[in-house]
Formats: sequence, structure tokens, C-alpha cells
Amino acid sequence: RLARALAVRSTSSTAGCIVEGPPPARPPEDEAEALLRESLAAGQRSLGPGHEAVLNCFDDLAGLLARRGKLEEAEMYCRKALECKERALGPDSPQALQSASELASLLTLLGRLSDAEALQRRVMVSREEVLGPKHPETLHALSDLAQTLVALRRLSDAEPLCRRSLQAREEVLGRSHPDTLRSVASLAQLLCLLPTLAAAGRGSAKEAESLWRRCLESREEVLGPHHPETLQAATALAELLSVRQTAAQQPLSSAEALLRRSLESREQTLGPQHLDTLQSLNTLAELLGSQGRYEEAEPLCRRALEGRQLALGSSHQDTLHSLSVLGELLAGMGRHDEAEPLCRQALLGMEATLGSDHSDTLRALGDLAAVLRTLGRL
Repeated sequence: RLARALAVRSTSSTAGCIVEGPPPARPPEDEAEALLRESLAAGQRSLGPGHEAVLNCFDDLAGLLARRGKLEEAEMYCRKALECKERALGPDSPQALQSASELASLLTLLGRLSDAEALQRRVMVSREEVLGPKHPETLHALSDLAQTLVALRRLSDAEPLCRRSLQAREEVLGRSHPDTLRSVASLAQLLCLLPTLAAAGRGSAKEAESLWRRCLESREEVLGPHHPETLQAATALAELLSVRQTAAQQPLSSAEALLRRSLESREQTLGPQHLDTLQSLNTLAELLGSQGRYEEAEPLCRRALEGRQLALGSSHQDTLHSLSVLGELLAGMGRHDEAEPLCRQALLGMEATLGSDHSDTLRALGDLAAVLRTLGRL
């Protein structure tokens, strides 16, 4: 790799120099990023943008930037990699399709779901034609598209894709393969969003609970109890149990215990600012708020909101959700003057990001209306 070659050259160039004391240490991520930038610039000058080593460097730098939370810059390098691969290798080459898939993942993280969907459809169609409908790469593209459709709340479009993905992966990979369990999780997530979820404890609610329990048990066995994907299943199962137990007027102790376990593990293994940790904070705050435990919930929700604003920006769907939850908590405590601007900001952001007909937007509209009625302004 160019990076290794430049590292050797840089080290050898200091021979014979007088150095007063050791150079100041840099974090490994800073050093890796600087080295990749230098490698990319040198490679483009000497080899050209279409050379395999340069394309690899584009990919490596985009991946590192994404892991460091520099999503906009990562998108720029990922787009450049895609353009170069399309010119050098063709738009349907495996390398170009991989870059298109990675770019779609970045766009999803940035909240640009419609753009991600268009790329994912292209990848899925091309892989189906070239590799076949049950090839693991085709199924990966199918699963990615289904998850994006779920995020867009286009559930009727997503459900057949989720079921097809799960069935094919069970046949090809087996019931306990990590990719199969991801398809289990995707279908469970979709079922949790269906309007019939809380209806009499039947249908989609029972299927969703069964799927999440299967996913959690298998991941604990295959991946371990503290693996991020295991904790994701534990959190999702807790969310579902809280909905079902609230509808049935049952205690929420089992859901709360799962959430606290997930939060503690995520803080220890991923860190307090990781997006998964922030999700656990937000979900636990919602659960406590649903029980009227507003004082306990508020600091958790504020931590989630501040972390998401820093990592994702103020207009991201997850940030707006935390903002909306905080507004609900403040309203529940009677602090309606504080709640109003938060509810209004959440509503405006969701209308711009998700559209006026999205379920989260409609909920935010109801929250703002309730606050304004209490304040005598509606």
C-alpha cells in the first residue's frame, strides 16, 4: 500500500538529523488520517486517480473519516472513489457497486434516506443480474434497501423485501448466521412500526416479540452478551415490551431492566458518546417518562440530545426525536414555557427532514398543539 511505502520513506528521511527529544505524540487516528491524506495526494500525482492503489486509498480514507464522525468529508471521498471506479472499471463492476453501497450507508447516517434508497436500488438490481438473487452480496443489498424503506416508514414496500431477505438467508447461510440474524432484526423492527402493533396483543406484536427474542438469544450465544448487535436486540426487545406492557397496563420492570443492562454495557464497551449509547439513553428516558418519572428521565434525555447534536447535527432525524422527547418530558412536568420552543423546533425540523405525513412529524404536531392549548395559545 502507498501508506506503508510513504511511512518507510518518511522514517528513512530523518536519518542523520539532530532531534531534540521525542516528537509530540499524536492520537493513532490523527496519525492514520494524516498518512492516508499524504498517500492519496502522492498516489494521484504519480499513479493517477484510476490506479488500484489510489482507489484503495480513497476507500480507506473515507472509511476512517466515517468512523471518526466526519461524515460530510467521508461522503466527498466516497463519491470520488465511486466516480473513479465507474470510469476505470465500469458502473456495474463489483468495486463500483461496493463503493455505491458504502456511499448509501453514509447517506443513511446523514439522514438523506431518499438519496440512499436510489443508490441501494441500483446496487440491488445490478447484483441480482450479475450474481443471482440468492448470492450473499445480493442479499446484503436487499437487506440494506429494506432497512432504508423502514426508516422512511414505507412499511408496505419494505415488508416483502424483509421477508424475502430472511427466507433466503436462512436457506443459504443458516438460522444462526449473523447476517440471518440481521434480517430477523430488520423484520422485527418493521413489525414494531405497524399500526396494528398494540392491538390486543395479537398479530404483528406477537411475531415481533418472537423475532426479537430469537435474535437476542442467538446473538448472546454466537456473539456474546456484550456485543453491540446483542445489545441492539436487547434494547429493541425492551422497547417492544414497554409498548405491549403499557397497553396491557402491566409493570414495565422487565423492559426497564433490559434497557439499563444495555445502557451499562454500551457505556462500558462503546463509550458514553457512541451513537448506540445515545440510543439507549434516549429509549430509557422515554420509558421512564411513560411512567411519569420525569425527573429521572430529563437528564438522560438531555445527554442523548447533546450527544446527537454533536455527532449528527441538529437536523438529523435522531436528534429531532430526542428534542421531541425532551419537550414531552418538560410538558409532563408542567414546564410548558420551556417545552414550547423545543416542540416547535422538533416539528419544523421533522417537516423539513421527514415530510408532513411522517408518523414522527404527526406526533410532534400533536405535542405542540397540546402545549399551546395548555398555555391558552390555541
